[in-house]
Amino acid sequence: MGFFDNNSKRPNKTITVSGLSQPNGRLKVGRVHKKNPEEEPSETMVDNISVTDIKQIKRYLSTVNKTKETVLTFYCPISLAKIYCHSVLVDKLSDLTRFIILSLHRNHSVDEICSLTKMGDTTVKEELDYLTKGGIINNDSLTLTNLGKQYGVLLEAFASLSEGIDVAFNGFANEFETIDNSAYVVPDKDDYVLNNRYMPVLSRNDNYANSLDIAQSYIAPDIPFCKEIRNSLYTTVKINKDVSHYRRATLSCFDKGTKTDDGTSVKIAIPYDRITCKPLYKWIDPYRNVLSDVEIVNEKCPELITEKAKSIMRALSEEKSAETISRDVNTITGTMSQLEDDLIDSLPINDTAYVIARQNVQLTLREAVSHLLYLKETERKKLYAYRYFSYSVMEK
Repeated sequence: MGFFDNNSKRPNKTITVSGLSQPNGRLKVGRVHKKNPEEEPSETMVDNISVTDIKQIKRYLSTVNKTKETVLTFYCPISLAKIYCHSVLVDKLSDLTRFIILSLHRNHSVDEICSLTKMGDTTVKEELDYLTKGGIINNDSLTLTNLGKQYGVLLEAFASLSEGIDVAFNGFANEFETIDNSAYVVPDKDDYVLNNRYMPVLSRNDNYANSLDIAQSYIAPDIPFCKEIRNSLYTTVKINKDVSHYRRATLSCFDKGTKTDDGTSVKIAIPYDRITCKPLYKWIDPYRNVLSDVEIVNEKCPELITEKAKSIMRALSEEKSAETISRDVNTITGTMSQLEDDLIDSLPINDTAYVIARQNVQLTLREAVSHLLYLKETERKKLYAYRYFSYSVMEK
C-alpha cells in the first residue's frame, strides 16, 4: 500500500515505501486514562499519547546510566586526645570534703586521714563535724551514712576518670572517636588527604566538639545521683597537635550532597549534563527517509495523498509543534532534576574541589510509553555543580 490514491493521477515522480507495517487511518492521540492526572502514572502500558502532551510525557522520563560505580577514597587526619570529665555537683564539694569521703569510703581511719594531710587535726575534726551534721558521716565520725556511701561511690567513679578518657580526634570531622588502631593507615603521596580543621583556641572551651557525648557514655546509669550528674556534667579536652594516624573514608553515594558547607564536608565538582530532547512518534520511523518527498506532494497535489500519508503528515506536524524537554542529569548517579540554577560550564584554574570524571548518561522514556514515543536529543551542555558531602555520609 502506498501514500497516493490509486484513483488519482500520479505525479511524475514516483515514491515507493517498502516494509509498511503501521496501521492505516488517522493517528489516535490522547492522554493516559487516569482518574487524577496529577498522580504519578502507573507502569501499565499506555494505549496512546501525543507528542504535544509534554506534561504527561515528563511523567515517564527516565535515565540510562551504564557506567561503573564511582567510589572516592579520602584520608582523615587523626590525633590522640584525652577527655576529662567534670561535674558542677562534684565541684561544689571542697577538696578536703572529697578527700575525707573518699578515704572513709576506702576504709581508711581518721588517724590515717590526719596523717596524710598537713591541715592539722583540728581542721580535719571540724570538717568531720560539718559532714556529720550534713548527714554524710555517722556520729561515730568513723563511718559513712547511706548518703555518704552514695557520695563515696560517686567520687570513686570520678576518681577513675581523673586521668582522662583516651580517644582519637578526627581533625577533618572535628570530632572525637574511639581509638581503632586496626582502621588506621598510611596514605600514599597521591592519595586525597583531607584538611586538618583542628583549632587549638576553640578546644579550650568546655564541651568542645562531641566530647560531652562521649563523657556521658562513661556515666553508668546506676551511679548515685545519675540524673543530677548528667545534667551538670561538662568536659575539658587535651588534643595532641601532631597527626599520628589517618583513617580511610569512602564516598559512593553522590545524591546526598548539599549546596552549602557545614564545616565538615568535602567539596566535590559533580558533572552534570543538561540534556534537551524532542519527543517523536516511533511508528513514523520507517517512513522518515521519504517524508520530505511526501511533504512536497502534499503541498502541490494534496488530493493524491492517501489517508495513511495524511495521518503521517498530521503526526509530523505535531512533532514539529511539540515543545522540547530539558533536564539536568547527574552523570554519576543518573538522577535527573529540573534545571538547576547553580551549575557552571567550566571549573576555575587551581580549583580546590575534587573533580569526578564525567560519565555517559541518556535521557529516555520508560517502557509504559517507549513503544509509542522516543526522545531525540537536540542539545547537550556539559556542566558542573559544587556539592558538599559531610563526613557523616561517608563509609568508614
